[in-house]
Amino acid sequence: MRLSLKFVVFLLCSYSLLGQKTESKITWVKGTVLNANQEPIKKAVIYLDSMKTKIKTDKKGQFKIGLKPGEELVSAYSWKYGVQTVAYNGNEEISIVFPANGDVMSEEKLADMGFKTKKKIRKKRNPKTTANTWICIS
Repeated sequence: MRLSLKFVVFLLCSYSLLGQKTESKITWVKGTVLNANQEPIKKAVIYLDSMKTKIKTDKKGQFKIGLKPGEELVSAYSWKYGVQTVAYNGNEEISIVFPANGDVMSEEKLADMGFKTKKKIRKKRNPKTTANTWICIS
């Protein structure tokens, strides 16, 4: 009786672990980032749901990224063209095309829009002043 109870508990635990693995399945997606003239944009930074990734486009404007369930928006940021976002629709390949008259923006402006850039923005500091300043007049 004890052995069969342990076996049932083992099966239940195994089943729940298998269920967790299928929930976190990653879908691999290939993408291309192009400008308005259909030319590739190299070194564009890829964002998932406004979170910066370590993924950048190659010289052909291509990238490959793993999407977790629930991730819906894929964005590309280029210092030359700005940011462009597309909704992931379940396809294995996506294209991100920048419009001809897009607004160019800095990473600081991206952060203001809610994008997590992971870039530390330095604040300007005032020069140090000391309370004890000695002036010698001779």
